[in-house]
Amino acid sequence: MNMLDLSSSAEANRGSIGADDFEAEHLNDLLGSLSHIHALGIVVLGPDDGDREAGRVLYASHPARFRTVGQLLAESDDYGRAWRDSLSPAAAYVNLSNHADEGKPWTRRCAEAGVLSFVRVDLATSMDCGYEVFVFMGTEQSNRQAAAEVTYAVMGLSPVLRMALPHIKLEITDRERAVLRAGAEGLTAKETADRLKTTERTVIYYWDRIQSKLNARNKGAALIRAATYGLL
Repeated sequence: MNMLDLSSSAEANRGSIGADDFEAEHLNDLLGSLSHIHALGIVVLGPDDGDREAGRVLYASHPARFRTVGQLLAESDDYGRAWRDSLSPAAAYVNLSNHADEGKPWTRRCAEAGVLSFVRVDLATSMDCGYEVFVFMGTEQSNRQAAAEVTYAVMGLSPVLRMALPHIKLEITDRERAVLRAGAEGLTAKETADRLKTTERTVIYYWDRIQSKLNARNKGAALIRAATYGLL
């Protein structure tokens, strides 16, 4: 009998992580490690539904007062895909005074929070998408030293970021991620079931869930969107 095997639900959900937990643990630690360069807050932006035309959304921020900064920055045209398309540096520092005459909502909010500069580090994925990590500081920068320290710290955390951020937005489980990777290798549902020691029907069930979470019409679209999130 071809039964649906969900007996390992605890394992299937093991990869899920809440935004609050991620911010409290990882972003708080990252911010603490950069306190000597007057780091005030961190914002992480990422793909919106894996759609190149849909822009980006806020994934995480710390402390809480930087959430609005992140939301306003995500809604702006600054940085993001245009920055990548222009082949600009993956890591760069910017003094907020450079934006002072623009009067944009996110720069005004930064000024209210005491921000004088920030460093942006791009963690590219696929299809011109990726995650942007902004570290905001309370001093202006006159050289690349602070940018280098921020970049080093962010890259050191990048394996955790790349693993956790898709889970925050999509709630993709470890089991579903394994199914995605098997699909990317060209395995059939039966071959995937053999690898994961489950049933073919269960794999089909996982694919239905994956396509729903990724807002994808078929497996091919799901794999493309998974790549934009860095899931593969």
